[in-house]
Amino acid sequence: QNGSPVVPNKPTTIIMLAQARRAQSTLVKRFDVKKFKSLLETKSVGRSIKYVDITTSTMDEADKFLKDGCNSGAVVLADSQTDGRGRNQRPWLSSSGENL
Repeated sequence: QNGSPVVPNKPTTIIMLAQARRAQSTLVKRFDVKKFKSLLETKSVGRSIKYVDITTSTMDEADKFLKDGCNSGAVVLADSQTDGRGRNQRPWLSSSGENL
């Protein structure tokens, strides 16, 4: 084999779609906070947003945001995390332009 991942019982189109999404992520523009806010239909969730290009973890940013006095419903977003954490401190892999 040539080092490519083997996905048993999965159509080739699924693999090609995953590859296309990875390629597309390199073309993704910076997240547009202003546009995001203009499209919100909520009263509180997402009204207070902290966006960073890169961070160790959005959980670290959320802790800082909370200490700075963010509003209820605050959202923290990052284009990329270098040491992301999910539930129960499990690793959260987040390549640039994905998982937003």
